[in-house]
Amino acid sequence: MPGLRMALSLVVVGCFLVVGCGKKEEPNPQPEERTSENRNGPSTLAEAVTALKKQRDELASGYAAGDVKKADTALHGLLRSAKSIADLGTQAKLDRYDLSDATTAADQITEILSTLHDSMGGHGADAKVDAADYDKEADSLNDAINNIETITLKASAAE
Repeated sequence: MPGLRMALSLVVVGCFLVVGCGKKEEPNPQPEERTSENRNGPSTLAEAVTALKKQRDELASGYAAGDVKKADTALHGLLRSAKSIADLGTQAKLDRYDLSDATTAADQITEILSTLHDSMGGHGADAKVDAADYDKEADSLNDAINNIETITLKASAAE
């Protein structure tokens, strides 16, 4: 009798393996097309400039209001946009001098953001934002963004 139970158990388990438990799996959805609503960053230099300007304004607003979360969110958004500049410049087929200038400006943005992030004192309860910290870096940040915008406009005019 134990052999019969074992054989019956194996048949039942085998049926579940072959047929399943009756739950149908949904087919995997197709990956979404990359659009402005669902991507992680800009896909063109022009989009990057727009994002940099918007995020800069949000960063300034966060610092002015003393809002750590808003400032930190904008800072990290700026960082993602700045880090995309070299790849987007290559994709846009910038000449080597413009690509170098755009990359240098993006590196300046990254350094400024690092300074601001350090001045926050990290994340969490100890974090703080001081408008004076932002004010010290604002002109340099604006200059770097304006440099990237000028290069982008020059490249667009050349097309």
